[in-house]
Amino acid sequence: MAYEKTMRFLTFRNMLIIGFALSMVLVLFFTGILQATSSTFVWIPLVFCLGEAAFFFVMFKVAKPIVFSETLEGIRNDVYKWASLLYSDIDSIVFERDYIAWTFKGSNTIAGAKILYVKDVKTTYKDLSKAELDRMLRSYEVTMSAGNIRVATFHIRKPIDIESWKSGIRRQRDSKQLDFDVGGPPTRMEEAARLTAMLKRIEEKFEEAYDARFFIVVCAEASDKDDLVNLLNAHSETIRTRFKNDMNMEVVELTDMDLLEAARFFRVQAVLDDSFSTSGRLRPTRVLSYDLAFQNPFVARRLPPIDKMLFGIYIGKIKDSGIPVSWSPSLVPSYHALILGPMGSGKSTLCRTLIYRAVITLGVPCWVVDPAGEYVGLIKKLGGVVIDFRNESINPLILYGRDPVSVANSICEMLTYISGLRGAERFLLRRVILEIYEKYGINPSDPNTWDDSLSNEVTFETVYNYLYARLNTLPSDELYLAKSIINKIEHISIGAYKLGKSSFNLDELFRSKCSVCFDLRGLPDYLQKAIVWTLLLQLYSLSYIRYKIKEELSLLLFIDEAHLFSRPVAADVPGGIIEPPLSMFVRMVRKRGIGTWLATHSPIDLIPPGERTSIMFQALGTIILFGSTDEDYLQFCRTHLHLSSDEVEQMLWMSRGDAMLRYYGDPRAIPIQIIPEPEALAPIEENKWGEEESFEEWAARHLGEVQNE
Repeated sequence: MAYEKTMRFLTFRNMLIIGFALSMVLVLFFTGILQATSSTFVWIPLVFCLGEAAFFFVMFKVAKPIVFSETLEGIRNDVYKWASLLYSDIDSIVFERDYIAWTFKGSNTIAGAKILYVKDVKTTYKDLSKAELDRMLRSYEVTMSAGNIRVATFHIRKPIDIESWKSGIRRQRDSKQLDFDVGGPPTRMEEAARLTAMLKRIEEKFEEAYDARFFIVVCAEASDKDDLVNLLNAHSETIRTRFKNDMNMEVVELTDMDLLEAARFFRVQAVLDDSFSTSGRLRPTRVLSYDLAFQNPFVARRLPPIDKMLFGIYIGKIKDSGIPVSWSPSLVPSYHALILGPMGSGKSTLCRTLIYRAVITLGVPCWVVDPAGEYVGLIKKLGGVVIDFRNESINPLILYGRDPVSVANSICEMLTYISGLRGAERFLLRRVILEIYEKYGINPSDPNTWDDSLSNEVTFETVYNYLYARLNTLPSDELYLAKSIINKIEHISIGAYKLGKSSFNLDELFRSKCSVCFDLRGLPDYLQKAIVWTLLLQLYSLSYIRYKIKEELSLLLFIDEAHLFSRPVAADVPGGIIEPPLSMFVRMVRKRGIGTWLATHSPIDLIPPGERTSIMFQALGTIILFGSTDEDYLQFCRTHLHLSSDEVEQMLWMSRGDAMLRYYGDPRAIPIQIIPEPEALAPIEENKWGEEESFEEWAARHLGEVQNE
């Protein structure tokens, strides 16, 4: 606060006054010294004093109340950086009294911005009902869509001492309640009830408290300065009116020092910033976590603009209001998502709906890990490829751009995961794999030898036979380890369920941009885990190492029954628990254009043993929760996904097809009704509709039968 007072005080006029006062003090001081020494030059300070007084008098009359140019220069640079994000070819920036204007190179067009400040928020001290929240969300969306509005910044910070603040709330509540008890107006009782509700939210719902400041920037473009000012004023008046009428918030304009001070905050900073400050006249609004759900600029992520919905995957509509809801890759911070719900709640139907619409609407290929064979017909209908692992095979030892040492380490971790491989066994197996690679001409030190076709010749059967042939030559301390390894890899090395040479080229599938279903039905659990482990690591190698895919969405990977592939089965193995690659994959490919959608009815299995939560949750951009009456499931949603008691209560009474939708960074969940595709209502089986009936006819007939039921 001292900085703001100093900034406001150090205007040019004030500095003139200060300079004159200090000069007079110095002149009088030296005059006294000269008089004390009986100097003949005593008249010199007096003449200087009169001249300085005349100079400061003239400057005081013509000076304008502005900040020193050094400060303006720093502000100008910050504003220029911010403006460059909105416009290109900026020639100059001009600071006026209540707005900022930009001119463009080689153009007569002028653009400007007026800064508004949300001064008063009336909804802080009470819980919002669902109807109120829906109304305010719609109002906020309409308000932020009016004119050409851009939110320049949004800063919040935590109070220094929340306990003392809570004590202050209690004192205010008791005072207002006492005032009402002794004959005060009824509003005192209402204010006391609001303060009680605030304490309850802090203590029971564990909401955090923040000092919040809200800035809004209204932008416009015009052919001349007068038209620009008129447009900015018209847009600002629209915003002020709508915020006041629809949301009971008072919006004021910032001028002079407030304008310049607000410009300092145009830089994009972290949401939580303990170092920020602002003018004393801009008092912060104290809010709780859930209040920020509709009052912050990031609320646009909840209700995307209609034009953005045209480029997203339609999910359904918000219950009661009927507003369409879509999943748009351009509006989420992460392409990853989690779909939770009990068995039979509609998770697979939702996944099939999303797959169909992703391929048709966005043209994005979808890969599906399908443990039950529920997606085979849909992928075929979409022109995709089905890999049936009852007849196909995948080789975990193919390199696909990775170095042999890294692949050998991954193989040892995978066998620890599915077979309980121990520490000394891992060391020996790693050495054996590298020896076999070199035998086939693959040198770990020479990337030119890391060939996919060569590495495909190295299989688990190769490792099994290599170890078996060396049993008579191994020293006694390694003989026991080798026999144990042979026993633990036998089930994937020989027999009907062995992992032999890859019968398909994953690299070619990846480059073909086609949808793929990996059909795992009929396979034992350990083999399903090994296949998914291999798929994830090889897909990571292709996207991250070989092709270095950028951030634009290029592939959606759906994993049904994700709990089967996320929790170790060898938790008691010495040396610690081996984390399956699922969480690593989700974290690492977030910026590589791959979105991973996980569907499961057992969310607790996504959390590593002994941990309170999963770091994977932090990488999810979207969470869809189906309703349930299971207490453990609801407790998980309350504890790990931070749903409020009211939201959990709604999940108890949800109908089939209803769900809660949450986006990353939004503390409130949105109740939605999912609108499925006809093709997604039941698994499409091959030849189910017969040769004489087209798929479209069968789907329409089947949909009618379901609706009649």
